[in-house]
Amino acid sequence: MVVEVPYWRQRLTCSPSLTFRSATRVKPSFRLQRSVVKAEIKLTSDERSGRYPVLTAEGNASLADARQVAGHIDLFKARARGLAGGLETELSVALHVLFPTSVFTAAVADYQKEFPRTPLRMSVEGREP
Repeated sequence: MVVEVPYWRQRLTCSPSLTFRSATRVKPSFRLQRSVVKAEIKLTSDERSGRYPVLTAEGNASLADARQVAGHIDLFKARARGLAGGLETELSVALHVLFPTSVFTAAVADYQKEFPRTPLRMSVEGREP
């Protein structure tokens, strides 16, 4: 099954106001992508009986999933760019046993705020003289 990511990104963009007309003006293939997705996954995401389309329960659920998928794709792209640019996949820290714990704990908290998706590997080395 191939689900078009550009369609879902456009769908997420126009979903709050459901202005499909503006989406089709910006991207003429939107209507075609919509019909392909509808036929492929057998999902009716909106009810078009009135003048303006209204999201169905399935449409709301699919938008929540689409937001998650879009977020994962953005994360994947950012991670790939970082790796291609030479960023490390994890940070390894060797800590001496006498190093003040409060200083290290504060540094780890700052690190996690700045780099929440990069794991930190710690080892404690050394012994008292």
